[in-house]
Amino acid sequence: MYLLIIILLSVFYLIIFTIFGYIIFFLLDKKRTYNQTKLSNILIYLAVGISVHIFFSIILNYFLPFNFISIYLPFIIIDFTFVIYILKKKNFTLSMSKDHLKTNLKKFFLDYWPLIISIIMMFILQNYFISRSLSLASNDPYIWSKEIWYLHENGFLDYNSYDTFPNGYVYFCCTIVSFVDDYYLFYYFCKYFPLILMSINLISLHCISKSFFKKNINIFMTLVIYLSFNYSAYRYTLLVPSTLATTLVYLFLCSFELKKSIKKVEIRGIIIGGLLLCHQLYGLYILFFFFLYELLSSFKIEIKANKMRIKKIPNWKKFYLEEFYLFLIIILFVYPFILITSFRLKFNIFEYYSAFIVLKIPNFLLDNLIMTVDIVKGFYDLFINRMFYSNFIQISSPNFEKGILSIFTRFTDETLGISILVVVLGLYIPFKKHYNLKQKQINLANFIKFTFFLTFLCYVILYIIDIFFCSTILSTGINFFSRFFKRFFELFAGLWALIFSLTFIFLLRFFRKTVKKLKIIKINFQIRKKISKKITRIISISLIVSTSLFLYFNNFKRVQYFQYFQDSHTDAILFTCNHFNENPPLSDTIILIEKVNYKYYLWYTNYDLLNYPKLNKIIINFYIFSDYKGFRSFYKDTNIEYLFFNINSFNNDFNNELLTEFEIIYKNQGNWTFAKKII
Repeated sequence: MYLLIIILLSVFYLIIFTIFGYIIFFLLDKKRTYNQTKLSNILIYLAVGISVHIFFSIILNYFLPFNFISIYLPFIIIDFTFVIYILKKKNFTLSMSKDHLKTNLKKFFLDYWPLIISIIMMFILQNYFISRSLSLASNDPYIWSKEIWYLHENGFLDYNSYDTFPNGYVYFCCTIVSFVDDYYLFYYFCKYFPLILMSINLISLHCISKSFFKKNINIFMTLVIYLSFNYSAYRYTLLVPSTLATTLVYLFLCSFELKKSIKKVEIRGIIIGGLLLCHQLYGLYILFFFFLYELLSSFKIEIKANKMRIKKIPNWKKFYLEEFYLFLIIILFVYPFILITSFRLKFNIFEYYSAFIVLKIPNFLLDNLIMTVDIVKGFYDLFINRMFYSNFIQISSPNFEKGILSIFTRFTDETLGISILVVVLGLYIPFKKHYNLKQKQINLANFIKFTFFLTFLCYVILYIIDIFFCSTILSTGINFFSRFFKRFFELFAGLWALIFSLTFIFLLRFFRKTVKKLKIIKINFQIRKKISKKITRIISISLIVSTSLFLYFNNFKRVQYFQYFQDSHTDAILFTCNHFNENPPLSDTIILIEKVNYKYYLWYTNYDLLNYPKLNKIIINFYIFSDYKGFRSFYKDTNIEYLFFNINSFNNDFNNELLTEFEIIYKNQGNWTFAKKII
């Protein structure tokens, strides 16, 4: 029941801001020379609508409290007014017979069956992990649940705990649940909402794949292969900003399908701006990859008579002006966030991000010139001593071999296993020649290849630096990249799935042509032609389906689902949260909470869900109380009004005395207890 309500709330939001995104298209391109109902264009409307909504939410929330009336209702009114205007202008009438409806439904299913089946498979896969426990996966989702609920209840962000992370994701999620007051519904929204974003990814990938493949079976393979990427499947069990950022990246890639007459620069600038407001790292990733690809594409390499010439494209001035305009739009989009957040935090976060981006290397160089000498010595040691004088003996040491193996293992473990080699092979296949692609598809295919090649290259280079140069000057950068390197597997998984399908189908065609040339079936030509067509078609479909399903089901045992909290513990926390939601503290209230000794060190726990302005938490180990007298003096000195603890932590005598002064409000099978002081 909760899942159905969450789907309805999410779909309503997506419809509202798809229409709003279309209004922006309507204003930017008044000629409307494009197909307005094309799926790729509808997805771009959605990306633009989400980005602009986040932009306005940040600005409006500076002046007004965040709630349904201030942030959501104005967009609904604008959309409703615009729809009425369009209907009156075009004299739209809806008339559809039953036969016509059946025909349309049949056509819809025939066209979109790969998408429908893949979404069902995605729900099965993701729900298999999400439903394994009541708690949220990992521990990061708890801090985001806390921030979303705080904004929902108080109308403003909690800047004391927010630091400098972009708040677009919090505004996005909070808008969807802005008229929800049921805490259990809110919690299950946090648990299941990643499934909605994953569905949008599949729709976007279906749209992109349709421009490459004519057959639906090939599109089906791309979608299922995407579900088979290990790390991507894990990330979409989490309520974290990177999921929305990745979704915006897939929607952004649909802009490759836009016509030249449409203002692509403005559209791309708005989407990337919204992406940066959701997750600055992912925004910088896609900006770096996209700008570098565009820059390299602006040069044309010609090889004639064994001489290589590099020359710029004819319209290179226009190209650089467009890139400058794109950056200008992005800066204008991000600037309000920097300004408002700096004012709230009382320090300039732009300086923080500048230091973050350059990794504070200039300061290191000025403070300690010895590190610069260390780098020079490292390069000399690698390229002179080890390569020339040692005849590669030291480089081929066990540590180096293990390192190279670990690079490959990292790629296989977090992606498709050994099958990722199919994507590697695809880097060398000219898809333009074998698939008769248009220039738009060629650009997109080259961009995808570029993302894979550069991802692998960056990791190899940094790993070599880590092995041979033990300088502390680069340790920050290496540690940062090692920690966030996996994020490339989340960001580009769907794109690499497309390369996998293109390569796999190319190999099938290659083997089919080889078999025809061998003329293995020596019977009548016409009969052989009919039989071979049927046999090759059956074999091809069987191989596509079996390969896709094998990788998909193999992913079930590979995806990691981190469960740090017991269901009984989470159940009691949810009841306590719901209690304070229905009975909010009117004055400063203190709750004493029993500290749980977790197996791992956790930055955030399910206690972060107890986030109410007038509720103060004291979290301690209850074993410090040897007897009830010590406990009584402690809770009276600190004016404790509520207790959250496991009743098994104390002996019977302790519990009997405690129950004379505290009333049990809730107790579950795991003996987690929520009690209130008797007045």
